[in-house]
Amino acid sequence: MEGRWKDALTKKRRLQTKYGNYRKMVQEMKMSQFDEVLEEIKALPVGDEISDRSARLIAGWYNTGASTEVAVFVANGTVQSRDLFQQITNEGENYKGASADERLILDHLAMYLLSRGGIQEGELESLWVDA
Repeated sequence: MEGRWKDALTKKRRLQTKYGNYRKMVQEMKMSQFDEVLEEIKALPVGDEISDRSARLIAGWYNTGASTEVAVFVANGTVQSRDLFQQITNEGENYKGASADERLILDHLAMYLLSRGGIQEGELESLWVDA
């Protein structure tokens, strides 16, 4: 057991040396995922949906742990309710304060969820009008 702890500690120190600290490493991973999803969206032909993987990644960025439905979607892609988009966007608050790129990403997630029953009728229009 002592050897495993030593190996884990060595690995953590190596990562901290490379990235400065763990939080910075996680932030860099999120930024690379963000850039990857944004590239996918910009390359999509008009009317095409984002991939399942990208939809789950996006939902994961906004998962606060308060909703088990969001956690289930992130884990296995299952849409359990028509309120999923509201939960991901925190009733639209995450959309209102978002950058143009973040809004583009959320718009594509909305279209993905719309085809899978994760959005209520009229929700997108009210979100876009309020923003």
